[in-house]
Amino acid sequence: MSARLQSLTELALALQRRLSLDDLLRLVVDRTSTLLSDARASVRLFDPSRERLVATCRSGVPDRVEPVEFKRGEGLVGRVAERGELLWTNSPQQHEAFVAKPGTQSFDAFIGAPLLAGQESMGVLSVLGHNRQFTQQDASIVSLVAAICAPYFEIGRLSRLSQIDPLTGALNRRGLEGSFPERTMEESTEPVSVIMADIDRFKLINDTYGHAAGDEVLKHVTRLLSDVVRTGDAVVRYGGEEFLLVLPSVGLQRARLIAERARATVAEHPTPHAGSRLVATISLGVAERKPGESRGALLTRADLALYEAKNQGRNCVAESQ
Repeated sequence: MSARLQSLTELALALQRRLSLDDLLRLVVDRTSTLLSDARASVRLFDPSRERLVATCRSGVPDRVEPVEFKRGEGLVGRVAERGELLWTNSPQQHEAFVAKPGTQSFDAFIGAPLLAGQESMGVLSVLGHNRQFTQQDASIVSLVAAICAPYFEIGRLSRLSQIDPLTGALNRRGLEGSFPERTMEESTEPVSVIMADIDRFKLINDTYGHAAGDEVLKHVTRLLSDVVRTGDAVVRYGGEEFLLVLPSVGLQRARLIAERARATVAEHPTPHAGSRLVATISLGVAERKPGESRGALLTRADLALYEAKNQGRNCVAESQ
């Protein structure tokens, strides 16, 4: 058995394990890169709007390098997603679909294979070659990997969507259980802090400007909160206009600083709406888990601290001792 066939067989067997979507993405990207002699491989999946292709996993690129996004039909990757067809070229800059974007690393060859759910494209598996050319066999390998892994990506994607609030893109209550299970607290001795945040006088925003404006505020605040926390922290839409931030390995003092930064960020960045800007503020309650404390008890203390912040006049931070 050839080395490539052996590697493909191992990939097919590995995909049958119960892996998270993140682990699936990493497995496929790393294996594709290996199959094509360490070429740069990546998977881009459509965001919930199904109009933007977002880089969800890449090989050979430092984490600090911000990924480039493509719209449906834009660039080589966008062309693959739009048409649902394999694209292989050893002259990418001369291809009619090529688009040069700031931050795009140079490459001399390209293979893109659609990730199909039935007849619909959900993303693209692509490979870039540097100082090399790709062969027909290389293109066939990438196409085969995409066909093998696509059903597993779709299962993982649907599972993740069930944990995502469709309006804001934050985790929902089900997503909270996945990212912050009770058993994690029972097994870990590491500190963990949580922040409850609530948009001040949100009903007034809805009553004055309409629910569409309120939705824009919710989405805008979610993005701002996501920018304040680390990549591995959880941002949860806990209620209508209430959010929960879960901060593993963070003590109370640092969590208080994060909460204050979140408060200031929201206050300083109004929501664009109909040619104007809607100013919103948030109140926040902070709590660090005590030894032996349950998740429910921790969240209750953070919620009580939030109410204290409201009582102090809103647009401020209170903490639970």
